[in-house]
Amino acid sequence: MRFAAVRAAVAEAVALALPVSCAGCGAFDRAVCRACRAELVPAPRLVVRDRAGTALTAWAGLAYRGAVRPVLGAYKDGGRTDAAPALVPALAASIDAALRAAAHRTGSAGIELCTIPSTPSAIRARGYRPVDRLLARLDLRAARVLRPIAGHLDQAGLDAEARRRNASGWLRARGAGGRRFLVVDDVLTTGATLAAAVAALESGGAEVVGCAVLAETPLHRDEHRRRSSANSP
Repeated sequence: MRFAAVRAAVAEAVALALPVSCAGCGAFDRAVCRACRAELVPAPRLVVRDRAGTALTAWAGLAYRGAVRPVLGAYKDGGRTDAAPALVPALAASIDAALRAAAHRTGSAGIELCTIPSTPSAIRARGYRPVDRLLARLDLRAARVLRPIAGHLDQAGLDAEARRRNASGWLRARGAGGRRFLVVDDVLTTGATLAAAVAALESGGAEVVGCAVLAETPLHRDEHRRRSSANSP
């Protein structure tokens, strides 16, 4: 574990000094080329997912498409920690928007950040926690009050129903009672993971003031709605 973290840090430092292929398009340039960086400019938006008849809302810094998908994928699962600086602004923007919204509703006093814990196998493979690493670049630190329960699988590659079953009740909160949290994650797809985190924290006696994600995967109906609006006279 410690060796993997050191190796990732060294790789990031070397990549900053030497030309590499772009994590987004593969062009021989830098960690993320200028064209791909243009697609990573934050555009915070409030998104909604229906979870068992209850609306789950989250602020997202980007849509998970175009260059966002390969850059984030390379950062998370391809060892491209040198792509982190290009992703930080979007996460910062979503957190800022979520905190502003929470402060408007209930005040900003005592709000802590809480990230979704990676599975042990994912931590071993990566050598680092992707979201926590991005937060560190913002001089932010998340409270580790959520713990995974054995039997949870990595969500990547699972369909919507499998994600729902996989994420249902897989987290437990410890030491969260009486505290206020903003839940932070990398990608929002169906909302199953965020919903599990919110449920675990609330079951542990915490107040969840909102959620923030780096990117959200537009649902097909959302895309259809956007195209219909664009084509309307």
